[in-house]
Amino acid sequence: MHWLDTMRTISTQASFKKGEIVYLQGAKDQQTYMLLSGTVALCVNKTQVYSVGPGALFGLVSALDGGDREMTAIATLDCVTLVLDAQALRQLCGASTDFFEYLTTALAGTTRTLVGALAAPTDGSEVEDVAPELISGSEAAAHNSILPSGHPTYSISGSELSVKLVHDKAFVCPICQQNFVDQTPLSFKLKTREVTYDMRTIYEGLEILWHSVRVCPHCNTAAPTGTFAKLTARDARQLKASGYAAKYPPFCGWTSPRTVDQVFQAFYLALHCLDMSSKDVLVRAQIWRRLMWLYGDVADESRQQDAARKTLGAYQEVYRVKTLAGEEEQQVNIILGDLYQVHNDRSNAYRHYMNVVQLGKTANPLLYAHATDAIADLRAER
Repeated sequence: MHWLDTMRTISTQASFKKGEIVYLQGAKDQQTYMLLSGTVALCVNKTQVYSVGPGALFGLVSALDGGDREMTAIATLDCVTLVLDAQALRQLCGASTDFFEYLTTALAGTTRTLVGALAAPTDGSEVEDVAPELISGSEAAAHNSILPSGHPTYSISGSELSVKLVHDKAFVCPICQQNFVDQTPLSFKLKTREVTYDMRTIYEGLEILWHSVRVCPHCNTAAPTGTFAKLTARDARQLKASGYAAKYPPFCGWTSPRTVDQVFQAFYLALHCLDMSSKDVLVRAQIWRRLMWLYGDVADESRQQDAARKTLGAYQEVYRVKTLAGEEEQQVNIILGDLYQVHNDRSNAYRHYMNVVQLGKTANPLLYAHATDAIADLRAER
């Protein structure tokens, strides 16, 4: 059994509204919290020192040494937590070496954060009477800076069924090396409903796009799930040198089920990370293609059209600058053919479909069939 499953059996669940106090500095309690969703600010003498996001453990010090609370914890977004008393924490440490390693990494990360704050103090958020005013109007507006100016909210949540089609999984951020927990689809439970004309797979009960970006709650690094683990030390240096952490506010966090507004924030955060690190043209193209689909899902036609133009431009750049071969070359030609069709450019669509046919069907017969069917349709239209 994974330690997360064990933790759920020996803990209680507690929810906190935005602005609600989780615990007060100086209090005499020994509970440890794991944050499942939302964000929490940790404050000393009414000044915010740092904040934590989903997957973080906080409240550890009092649980370990039995002393008074050294900080105040306040929910800065609606939060759901698992709560362990001191005995349950010791039980879990003894039962799972993986959890013990997770705990020690969390303590090390907290220590580094506090040392960094002492060495280079930031403009901590002042908290008057340790109350909901922690989230000021300007701070709430800062969260929107992840998104393009004027970007709307859509207030669409995933289905209750989607919660049963995912599970919590522990990850290590390749940038800050800290552990965190994220939801991952249970592939063996997914049932395909349809595959659209542009090769998008739609599943029953779960929108897979909503789980296709991973965000580290500790350092705010975001990337598509397929490339997150591939981020390198060079990416870390570039993100640090570019001032990424200071430029963009923390990700809003995930609820359960997720909302489409959270997904949009995660996608745009991934684009910002990409701008300041590897600048991988193929990853950029993939993100814009998914954003094009998402805007279509929320029936935002103008933004869908804009995303479609950016997707086409991004894949044109991939075709121009990236060395492609085999199935990858087939796939990029197919996507370009489909995008040119969307833009009513049948000549270029035909050219890219023909490229796939000329490559043959050895790499991927399904892509080859897609191209031949599209060519037949274009010829019929003539």
